[in-house]
Amino acid sequence: MGRETYTTALSPEECLERLRGRSYTFADLERFRFSPPKEGTVFAKVRGNRFRLFAQGPKSLQNPFMPFFYGRLEAGAHGTRIHGRYGLHLAVRVFFYVWFGFLILAEIAILIAAVFGQLAPGVHPVLALGGVPVLLLIGVGMVQLGRSFGGQQRDSLDAFIRDVLEARPQWRSGPTR
Repeated sequence: MGRETYTTALSPEECLERLRGRSYTFADLERFRFSPPKEGTVFAKVRGNRFRLFAQGPKSLQNPFMPFFYGRLEAGAHGTRIHGRYGLHLAVRVFFYVWFGFLILAEIAILIAAVFGQLAPGVHPVLALGGVPVLLLIGVGMVQLGRSFGGQQRDSLDAFIRDVLEARPQWRSGPTR
């Protein structure tokens, strides 16, 4: 997901105060355990000049691929620059690094076994080599489907940054969703 830069006339201190005052903390998630907050509710974790945001999605959908906004505030001559990126939660990224890494290693092992004739009797090399790419495609498909479900959450985060921090996008890289 791409990098974003927003600008605002507010000071970094005012931005942090607004982030804390107009969002829930991650600790507040515990009180919403049995009745999720309404869709679009924003949660923030602030540490120094860095922060992480996420927006509640539809109550009927548990999406581990929901977008987070990882931001950093930088004081400027005429206000504050907000540098950040939209991305997946660290645990989800680690899971998929392990998933894809394991599949790549499995494909290499199967390929070596096929080249040296060490596949189990009756296993066709083409079938053995084809299973791993199918699992890779399933993993990529899961990420893309999850990202498409999280599009409205990303829009909620963008609206939150624009409204609460009175920020305007200055620079974007990568896809908008």
